[in-house]
Amino acid sequence: MKGASLFVFGILCATALILLCGCEEGPLWNEVERTWGKHDSSSTSDAAANPPAADSTADGGQSAGSAAPGPLVYRYGGFNGSHAVEDPNTQIKDLHMSRSGLRYKWAKGSLKNWGLADTEAHALACAFYWDGKQWIGGKFDWISTSRTSRDFNNLDGYNGWKSEPFFAAPKRAFCIVSKDGKRRTNLLETKEP
Repeated sequence: MKGASLFVFGILCATALILLCGCEEGPLWNEVERTWGKHDSSSTSDAAANPPAADSTADGGQSAGSAAPGPLVYRYGGFNGSHAVEDPNTQIKDLHMSRSGLRYKWAKGSLKNWGLADTEAHALACAFYWDGKQWIGGKFDWISTSRTSRDFNNLDGYNGWKSEPFFAAPKRAFCIVSKDGKRRTNLLETKEP
């Protein structure tokens, strides 16, 4: 009983803090949700523990969702993000690709989680193609929270990029990586175009 009382007291304190700070979302609220989810097994909301899945119908019936497991090989773009860890609080969804570019939406959070203003293009747009064993690709452009589409002009000649293998592959993927190479969004896969 003592543990339950302490838990309730903790929730009340956290709620009061949130009300005083006026923040319904952000790191403090996410921490409260994470803590609550760990202690309250009857909670109906496990959004903090399980980030929202990608929309599997985003490309009109073709697969567009979380990418198949496999190593990310940063071969192009002059940037090595191979040590970037997925940030569960900075997630994207609804990936669509054409031969001219891509577009996506924010599923959870934004690049504000990484200290960037909405229009601050200091994160890296990274594209990959599946070669049957691993994801090959890398940086092809700079990106910000407000830039939810990018063209593929740089897939020809930009720091080793070649568009032929990218578009010839059975599937492609996209993620956003922090400039320091430490964090990334989820990797979304599509068979478009």
